[in-house]
Amino acid sequence: MAQTWQNKEYDLHETYESLDLAIDAVNNFSEKWTRGCTRKTQEGEKRFYTCRKQCPKRLYILLNNEDHKVSIHISNDQHENHDNKIIEACFEMIEG
Repeated sequence: MAQTWQNKEYDLHETYESLDLAIDAVNNFSEKWTRGCTRKTQEGEKRFYTCRKQCPKRLYILLNNEDHKVSIHISNDQHENHDNKIIEACFEMIEG
């Protein structure tokens, strides 16, 4: 089920046994992420990340208060400014 924060919807990506495993997963994503704010909620602590490419994609790591599991939730936004420059460069090369 999607969660919202700042008008964004987040879907559960995966659940981990520890914070270290979740952080390793984020660090191993093909996209690079920058850690932002931390918020205390009724569910637990949420650590928010933004995509380094200045696109609208966001994620957060939830340290769940109830079962002490750690989960990654990713926004439904599409990544922007990633492949667009590569595609534009290819078209420029083709058009010559």
